[in-house]
Amino acid sequence: PDDLAVDPQAPAVRLVSASSHPDLLVIERPYLNDRNTETVDLNITQARRIAPFLRMRPAEGAWRVVIVDSADALNANSANAILKIVEEPPDRSVVLLLAEKPGALLPTIRSRCRRLDLLAMDEVELAQLLVADEPGLPGQDAAALARLASGCLGRALMLQQIGGPALDAAVARLLDGLPHLDLVAVHDLAGAIAAKGAEDRFDLLATILDARLG
Repeated sequence: PDDLAVDPQAPAVRLVSASSHPDLLVIERPYLNDRNTETVDLNITQARRIAPFLRMRPAEGAWRVVIVDSADALNANSANAILKIVEEPPDRSVVLLLAEKPGALLPTIRSRCRRLDLLAMDEVELAQLLVADEPGLPGQDAAALARLASGCLGRALMLQQIGGPALDAAVARLLDGLPHLDLVAVHDLAGAIAAKGAEDRFDLLATILDARLG
């Protein structure tokens, strides 16, 4: 094939989209009790699911695939469990370790992997993808998400969920009003980022200020 485009109606694609493909295992950080916040570490319980899965014969195709997202969130115990697998991977198996910070992985894991760096997407292209995914998304919101996400589609979708465009617009209004300061708007902004479970919005505020004040 000339590209990685796939038919969204293909049986395997539909199984993957529904998280029900028998030959694919995705390992992610579990959520806390509130179901809105991921844990800091990818723990040993999650990592131990990999070896039994890879020992089974493929059900649909010829290979079994494991995706670890995010591998740079492995703690010491789970990293050692992953290391044992990549040292001697079972036949006809592929383990994909996704990491925003590859340097955080154990050197012994990195040395046993092939590294593939994914380049950031163009902001215009990313904004177009966001609008295509959600036709009702205003163009200015899509542009803001693309800018804040630094070319990462997954991050753009996450920022959309936590109200990234609204927060960006609120900061822009405050900065545009300087040297006069709208104290009510400042209070509202502080409440939005200081609320319980709003850690992601606090981090986003730092990103917005860094981008706008540079």
